Amino acid sequence: MLGPLIVSFSHATRDGVVDGSLAVSDLDDVEVRMGDTIGVMDAGAGPYEAEVISVDGDRITVRAPALSAPRSKPGLANADDIERWAVDHKARSDLPRLVRRLLADTPGVTGLSIRAGRGVDFSGWDGQVDGGSGTSYVPAGRSCWEMSTSRDPERQARRNYRKRTEDPKGVDPAQTTFVFVTPRRWEGANAWRNSRRAESRWSDVRVLDADDLEGWLESRYGVHVWFSELLDLRPRNIESLRRWWSRWSAATDPPMPEGLLNAGRCDEAEKLRARLDGSPSVTGIKAVSRDEAMAFVSAALHASGEPDHLSRAFVVLATAGWDDSVSTRGRSILIPSVEGADVAAAVDAGHHVVIPMGAEDTGHAIELPRIGRFEARAAFEHLGIESDKADRYAVRARRSLVSLRRGLSLDPRTARPIWAQGPDGDILAVLDLVGAWSEDREGDREAVAAIAKRAYESVERLLRRWEKSEDPPFRRSGNSWRLANPEDAWLLLRDQIVTGDLDRWRKSVLEILGERDPVLDLEPEQRFVAPIVGLRQRWSSDLRRGLAQGIALLAVLELAGSVDGRSGSGHAESLVRDVLDRAGKDEAGKLWQQLSDVLPLLAEAAPKVFVEAVRRNAEGDSPLLARMFTDSDVFASSPHVGLLAGLERLCWSTEHLPAAMDVLLRLAKIDPGGQYMSGPMESARLALWPPSPQTGASLERRMDTLDGLLARFPNMGKELLLQLVPRTGSHWADSDRPRFRDWGLAEKPTAGEVLQAIEAVKSRVASMETHSERDADAVSLRLEELIGSDADVFGWSPVEDAERKRIVQRRCQVVQELFDLDGTGAVRRFAGRVARPELVGEVVADRLGDKLTEDLLQLFANEGADRQLALGWVKRTAELRGTDWVSHILRDTSDLADEARADILLYLPAGKEVWDLLTKEPKVVQRSYWRRIGTQMVAPEDFDIYLDQLLA
Repeated sequence: MLGPLIVSFSHATRDGVVDGSLAVSDLDDVEVRMGDTIGVMDAGAGPYEAEVISVDGDRITVRAPALSAPRSKPGLANADDIERWAVDHKARSDLPRLVRRLLADTPGVTGLSIRAGRGVDFSGWDGQVDGGSGTSYVPAGRSCWEMSTSRDPERQARRNYRKRTEDPKGVDPAQTTFVFVTPRRWEGANAWRNSRRAESRWSDVRVLDADDLEGWLESRYGVHVWFSELLDLRPRNIESLRRWWSRWSAATDPPMPEGLLNAGRCDEAEKLRARLDGSPSVTGIKAVSRDEAMAFVSAALHASGEPDHLSRAFVVLATAGWDDSVSTRGRSILIPSVEGADVAAAVDAGHHVVIPMGAEDTGHAIELPRIGRFEARAAFEHLGIESDKADRYAVRARRSLVSLRRGLSLDPRTARPIWAQGPDGDILAVLDLVGAWSEDREGDREAVAAIAKRAYESVERLLRRWEKSEDPPFRRSGNSWRLANPEDAWLLLRDQIVTGDLDRWRKSVLEILGERDPVLDLEPEQRFVAPIVGLRQRWSSDLRRGLAQGIALLAVLELAGSVDGRSGSGHAESLVRDVLDRAGKDEAGKLWQQLSDVLPLLAEAAPKVFVEAVRRNAEGDSPLLARMFTDSDVFASSPHVGLLAGLERLCWSTEHLPAAMDVLLRLAKIDPGGQYMSGPMESARLALWPPSPQTGASLERRMDTLDGLLARFPNMGKELLLQLVPRTGSHWADSDRPRFRDWGLAEKPTAGEVLQAIEAVKSRVASMETHSERDADAVSLRLEELIGSDADVFGWSPVEDAERKRIVQRRCQVVQELFDLDGTGAVRRFAGRVARPELVGEVVADRLGDKLTEDLLQLFANEGADRQLALGWVKRTAELRGTDWVSHILRDTSDLADEARADILLYLPAGKEVWDLLTKEPKVVQRSYWRRIGTQMVAPEDFDIYLDQLLA
C-alpha cells in the first residue's frame, strides 16, 4: 500500500468515495495510478485504506470502505472503542475522570465530588453528585456512584451494591439513587437493575454501560472529543487545545516552550482567565499571527494551574465541528480556526468563544505586546539551551515568532515555503513592499501592476492560488489584500529585491503619498458630502498604509545586502525625507494633514529625518504644523493625532526620547486646544509619567531629558513638570507603541522605582519654586502693566461689532501672555483685578483648552473672582466640548464640591443627556441643581415640598 497520503475533503459519499487534492503528500516522485491502494488521512483522522479511482493532475478520487460505514462522526469514540479501552490498566483510574467530566459538563449538576487517578484506591463512594432536575444519564436529586472496569460487571455491581447498602457512608438510601458505571457491554444490566429496584432499598437504581456512555458522550461534544483523543483516536473537524499545542510546539527543534508565549504578557493572560471565569462571552486575542494568538491562549490556560480551563478548550477546524460543538449546552472554550463561525450561537449555548486574531484583523481584542526578551531567554534556558543561543532565540522571537519557528522547523517545506522560491518569490518580494491594497480601486490595481511590472490579473491569479494553501503569503479580507505576516514574509523574500524593484516602488510611493487628496480642499464641515458629489482619493488608505509599512520594513529589517550602493535603512531615510519635504512645501498644510495615518510608520522608518522635519515645520510666525490641529468640531477627526502617535513611538526609544520630547513641547506652544483630551503636552506627560513611563529609557535618562526641556522651554517645561506630580484623579494611558522597532519596551516599574521617580520630580518642583520667588518682582511688574493697559477689555462696556474682532483678539493675546508669564497664578491675579472675571475664564477655554483644568476646578471652592473665573471657563468649555467633556470631569474629579458639580451641570442644555448625568450624582447635588432651576417656577417657601416630590 502506498501512503500515507493526505487528501483534503469536506465529506465522503455513502459508498466512501472521496474527491480531494494531492497538494500535501509524502509520495515524493511517486506516480499515483488508477487502481493503486493508498492510505488516506482526512483532516487528521484515519488512516483509512483506499483505492484510487481516478487521477487528474493534483486532483484525485478514491474510495475508502471505512468511510462508508455507518459511523456518523469519524474519529469519535463509540461503544466498541469504549469496550476495547476497558481492558487497558489505565482505564481503572481514567473512568472516574471521564464520568467526572461528563457530569461537570452537564447543565444543572451541582455538588460534584468524584476521585480519579490515584484517588480510586481510597475507600468510600467513587462519586457523589446532585443532578438537579435530572437528564437521560444523570438521576434527579442526590445520587452516589460506583464505577468499575471489571470483566464481570454483574459480579462487581452486586458486590458494590451489597457493600453500600450495608454501609451507605452517611447518605440516606431512601433519598439517594445508586448508580453503577461500567465501560463494558452488559446484556443483563436492565434485569439486574429492575431486581434491585424491586427491593426498594434505594430511592432508585441506575446502570450505565458502554452503550450508555456512548450516548452520554454524544450529548456532550467537548468531552466526546477529549475522550476520543485519550483513546488515541483523531476526531474530525475539532481537536483539543492541548493536542493542538503538542503538534504546534513539537514542530520545531527545540520545541517551543510555553513560557515563551507568556513572556512579558502576564497581565494579558490574567485578563483572559478572568473573562473565562465569568459568564459566557466572546474574547479576541490579537497577536502578530493567529497561530501565535492561539498558542498564547494555550500557554495562558496552562500557566493558570487550573486544569479545568485547558481541559475544556477546543480548536474547531471546520464548520461541521462548530455546528456539533454548539448543538448542545455546555461550558467549553471554543476557538474557531474556520471563517464564519456562529459565535452568538455558541455563547447562547453557554460556551466561551476565544477568537485568535492576526495583526491585520480588526475588532475589539486583548492585544498582546511583543514577547519579553528576558523572560523568553529564561524559557529557552529552562529547556537546557546555553545562554547565548537562548538569547539569540529570544531576540528573534521578539521580532517575529513566525520567523523563529521557520528557522527551527523540522519540516524543510515550512522553513522555506514554496511560494518564497522561484518566479513566484520574485513577484511576492516586491509585493511585500506594497503590503496592502484594495482591489475595488482602479488606482490601486494600476499601482500594483506598475510596481510588480505585470498585468494586475496575473498578480491576482498568483495570490488566489496561494491563498488556498495552509501558509499563504497574502490574505484577503473583503476587497482588500494584506500580507499575512509582514516581518516573516520580508525576512523570507528580501534577498530577491533588486534595483529595478526599488526604483518602481519608490516612484509609486512618491506619487501616491505626495498627491493631495481633493477631499481636503473642502471645508471640514463639507467633507462628509465628498462621496455624494463623486470626490474621493484615487488610492485607498489600505495602499497608503501598506506602502508606509514597506518603508518601515525596509528600514528596520534591512535588505539582504546593499542595493544600488545603499542599505535598506538608507533607501528608507531618503524616501521619508522626500515625502516630508514635499509636505513642507505645501503652504496650505494639506499634505501634512493627508499623511496623518502613515506618520507613525514614517517615524519608525526614519526617526531623525522625521524629528527634523517636524521641528522645521513647527517654527516661525505661522508654523505649517499649526494646521494639523483641526479638532474644533467634536464630530471631526484631527490629523494631529497621527503626528502625535509618531512622536509617541519615538519616545519609547532611549536614543530618540530627548529629540521627540523637544518637538512635542514645540508643538504644545502652537496647539490651540480643542475637543480631543490629548495633545502634545499630554503625549509628553505620558512619556515621563512616574507611575508608568511610556518609554524604555531609564530614570536617569528621563530626568536628564526633563532638565533639558526646563532649560530650553522655561514656561512649557514648568507646565510639564507640574503635570508630572501625581494628584488625586490623575490618570495614565498607553502611548502609541512601535510596530517594528525593538526599542526595549519597559516593564512596569516596581513600587520602589515609582517612588524614586516621584521624588525626582518633586525635587525639581521645589527647586523651580525657589527660582520663581526670585522672579516674583518681575512678574508682578509686568502683571501691573497688563492690568493698567488691558483690564478694560474685560469690562462691562458694550463692544461695537466693528471692534469685536479686535477686542477678542486682544483678550486672547493677554491671556496667553499671562499664562506664559506665570501660569495659573498670573491668570488668577489678573482676573481678580478686572470687572468681569468670567470673561477671562471664557478666553482661557478658547485659548488654552485643557491646560488649566486641574487648577481651575479647585477654584470652585473659592468665592469672588476665583469662582467667577472658574464658572466662565466651565461655561465656555461645556459649549465647546459638550456632554462628553462634562461627564469626564464629573467622573474623574470625585473631590469636587457638591455646589460646584451642580454649577457644571447647569451649563448643559436641558435634555435627556443632562438628566442621565444628573441621576448619577448624589442627592445633595441633585437638590442643588434643582434648587437653582426650581425657584424660578415656584415660590421659595414652597420649594422644598416641590423638590421632595420631584426627586421622589
